[in-house]
Amino acid sequence: MAGTIIYVENLTVNFNGFKALDRFNFYVDYGELRFLIGPNGAGKTTLLDVLCGKTKPTSGRVVFKDDLDVLNKQEHELVFLGIGRKFQTPSVFTELTVFENLELAFKQKKGVIASLFKQTMPKEKEKIESTLENVKLIEKMDQKAGLLSHGEKQRLEMGMMLVQEPELLLLDEPIAGLTVSERQEMGEFLQSIAKNCSVLVVEHDMGFVRKFAQRITVMHEGKVLSEGDITKIQNDPNVIEVYLGRGGNGSC
Repeated sequence: MAGTIIYVENLTVNFNGFKALDRFNFYVDYGELRFLIGPNGAGKTTLLDVLCGKTKPTSGRVVFKDDLDVLNKQEHELVFLGIGRKFQTPSVFTELTVFENLELAFKQKKGVIASLFKQTMPKEKEKIESTLENVKLIEKMDQKAGLLSHGEKQRLEMGMMLVQEPELLLLDEPIAGLTVSERQEMGEFLQSIAKNCSVLVVEHDMGFVRKFAQRITVMHEGKVLSEGDITKIQNDPNVIEVYLGRGGNGSC
């Protein structure tokens, strides 16, 4: 689908005099894999917090899809409407099996009553199993989530989000703590899901960004410093000065 899935206009978030976002303007298109980079304190995580309903801004406007006002909705409402958020640390139910984690996530999308009383139907089971295939956990579907490795827990939580069929997925440093091979798998996985779901990723690892980013937005002091593909970003003198030049790789 062509067009813009989320549009941000003049967004300001003021924390006791500190502007985490300062009249910030931004958009993400349908089917786009967008990376957010920038120094610590640039406003990246604050932006995700606003988009998922966790933080209410001081001023500005956020429109999801055609005309949905994000700022008038609560976090749980935005999940139901199609905005999913994954934090850096995996949050799974360790005493439940891998399948049960996805089963619970699937039912929560349909409401509290369904979560408590509704039996899993064949089509729902098929959806859960196909999602487990997608996140490469089908062989561990009957294993307790607490026994998974860190990387597997990351993939499980991604599955818990995908089974709810989000249209916009917000990810905060999804490769933190992953091995080299797991990082490669995560990058390929993000590229694959971006075909059906827009993905916005906050990331500090410039090697990962260089390899998998389609489009990059560089933030600095709550504003957009630069935007474009990796070639443009790496050659932007302003980006080099405030971010890439620090330690040589933007890893700060």
